[in-house]
Amino acid sequence: MKGLDPIVILDAVLGTPDNVGYWEDELGEYRASVAPQPRSKREKPYVSPKDLADRLQSLGASRARAMLRQAFGDVTDAAEVLERLAEAIRILDEEAPSDTAD
Repeated sequence: MKGLDPIVILDAVLGTPDNVGYWEDELGEYRASVAPQPRSKREKPYVSPKDLADRLQSLGASRARAMLRQAFGDVTDAAEVLERLAEAIRILDEEAPSDTAD
């Protein structure tokens, strides 16, 4: 399928490490703002969804997963490598003489 890499879309929608502060500020102001009153009885007031924080958390988790995949490839493989590395560090720490100076 042709088109943009999904990370480009995530960058545009969720921001990047360089501009995420701006996005957080804007979302905070949006959440804190008061919706304008409807101009007529037919017009429904604009109300921010009550689950907005949950929606954003889910999107943030998706963004984190995408960044991990971009940096490490398959996340499962990366997790296994990190677990083996942590185990190797524990073994080295246990085998190290206790009277060594740091």
